[in-house]
Amino acid sequence: MMNDEYDLLIVEDEPVVLSAVRKILEPEQLTIDEALNSDIALSKLQRNNYKLIVSDLMLPKVTGLDLIQAIKKDQPCIPLIVITGYATLEKALQSFKMGSFDFVPKPFDTEAFLAVIFRGLNFSPKIREKGLEGREFVHLPDTYRADADEGAIYCLGCHAQVKPQENGTALIGVGETFPNMMDRLSHLEIVAASGGIIQGKCCVKFITEDGLIHMFWAPISGNIVDFNKDLEKNIQLINTDPYEKGWIFRVTPSDLEEELKHLTKCKRKTSLD
Repeated sequence: MMNDEYDLLIVEDEPVVLSAVRKILEPEQLTIDEALNSDIALSKLQRNNYKLIVSDLMLPKVTGLDLIQAIKKDQPCIPLIVITGYATLEKALQSFKMGSFDFVPKPFDTEAFLAVIFRGLNFSPKIREKGLEGREFVHLPDTYRADADEGAIYCLGCHAQVKPQENGTALIGVGETFPNMMDRLSHLEIVAASGGIIQGKCCVKFITEDGLIHMFWAPISGNIVDFNKDLEKNIQLINTDPYEKGWIFRVTPSDLEEELKHLTKCKRKTSLD
């Protein structure tokens, strides 16, 4: 029997949330399948093909985090977006380390929800084509010893990167899930409050020409020392040179040692790797 093909699998046990998701997505002509819990989702994943999965973190029986673990074990190249309340922010950060693509906080608005869905759908064929070994950043085991002199990078999943500097500051920039994934990128808005960023909170919004809002979550907390003026003048650096000239903030970390537990040690691939 041939598998059914869908754009999305929505894993959610609350009818009101399912209804809201369908209301937003159905006008976009996307094919949607649903699962009320993790067991049903895993069963459907054995039978059908999906480009993207959207799952609540708070699920009956098997939790959303357990679902991520199971999916990433068997089908690691399907991007997975988690839906969460701010009360479960720590779990949302944990989901990044486990391999989730992004998270959407409740309550979500149409422009932000559609933005992350489309970005996930754009990313899906890229990761399927290249595979995990084709990612821009190589995720390293915690036992790997690397310091700033060796080019250590810390990643919030594939969403954001942190480059520690010798002077004690750190450069903050996008990860792999933003460059060339946002259709018709127009400009950015800085939403960091009082010159600081907080891990897991939105610090920048990338706005497209059609008004979609791509939320960028701060990978660490700290005081903003500098903002990349070149990026403000040329937003396309996010697409053309995201990991070097397209950095966003220079910050003085406020609690890096504690917050590293939500990040993964990485190194950037080069032509010599």
